[in-house]
Amino acid sequence: MTTWQKYLKESKLDESLSYVLADLEEVFVDLWHAFSATGNDRLEGKIENMNPTGDMQAKMDVYSNQLFVDKLSKNGAISILVSEENIDPIIIDKKRDGLVVVFDPLDGSSIVDMNMSVGSIVGVYKGEGVKGLSGRDQKAAIMAVYGPSLSVMVTTGEGVIEFIYDLGKKELVLQNEHVHIPESGPILAPGGMKGCGMNSWYCALFNKMMEEDYSLRYSGGMVPDINHIIKKGGIYMYPGTKEKPGGKLRLLYELAPLAMIIEQTGGLAIDGKNEILDIVVSDYHQKSPFFAGSKHEIDLVRKHIPK
Repeated sequence: MTTWQKYLKESKLDESLSYVLADLEEVFVDLWHAFSATGNDRLEGKIENMNPTGDMQAKMDVYSNQLFVDKLSKNGAISILVSEENIDPIIIDKKRDGLVVVFDPLDGSSIVDMNMSVGSIVGVYKGEGVKGLSGRDQKAAIMAVYGPSLSVMVTTGEGVIEFIYDLGKKELVLQNEHVHIPESGPILAPGGMKGCGMNSWYCALFNKMMEEDYSLRYSGGMVPDINHIIKKGGIYMYPGTKEKPGGKLRLLYELAPLAMIIEQTGGLAIDGKNEILDIVVSDYHQKSPFFAGSKHEIDLVRKHIPK
């Protein structure tokens, strides 16, 4: 049985990238166990603090971010860390050939206390920084889902592989060596429904898809929703709204890694017009509308959105 560590040893990945991916397994496993904690060890509720993009932080936001930072800051292959939870990058060693790891340590923190599935998102770049680069410059993208089981999808640009945590072996083992999204599917996950107030086309698209018997599946956690769509096909949508016309979701450490994973499974991810992976990073916390999933459903967005 192929384990995460065996996969890294047998792959032809750059040694520094393998080193980072090896450490990420420990982070994902430790965080998954943290969600199962009970009594005084369980972290629930919010703290009186906002993250750099204006979201109220949950206790698990702070804990998960510290878990990532503590582990990855000791990794000799990494030069810079960029987190959703930190205003500025964490400079470890700004070496010219180091890796830049960007991450959302806990996607779905608003529902974490509800015992619902949540996740982590990670992207890896090489160089002195990420400004001026696009998602196509990523060396790897990883998505971890913390649900009844721990599953991890990873791509290094040659398809997507899925691993699942084996409780007996206490490590990640290969689940699916060739993850593919269906060309079309029944799952509709529409975020930002307030966007109907300024986007009549969005309401028209939503109504059309409901009339065509799409299954409405929106949990409030983007990672589990994207995972669902990759498995069954369909679309995740989050347009700009009146309050946030430029979108709510963050390009660098949320959308670009997920877009790389989705494209590598055979799907598409766009901001409404442009492919997410082509958008150049100008700010660590810049935002964008997001439409991602099966090719047929992305074509529906393109047909409805104003030219």
